[in-house]
Amino acid sequence: MKCYNFPASVTALAYAIAEKCNDEEIALIITLLSQLRDTLTSIIVCRAFGNDKNEKIVFEKKSEKDEKKE
Repeated sequence: MKCYNFPASVTALAYAIAEKCNDEEIALIITLLSQLRDTLTSIIVCRAFGNDKNEKIVFEKKSEKDEKKE
């Protein structure tokens, strides 16, 4: 799919959903997609910290000695 086809496809999908669903159903779809976005964002952040094995992310404050070494 070419990059300029993607926005057109999303727009077409939005119009199709709007045609078939009432306002409450659209609000539910928006909420579900928003939660999906947030969850996927959290997963990406965990991966960025090398935390893809369900380990706890630990943020440690560097001591002044460690900062001076750098």
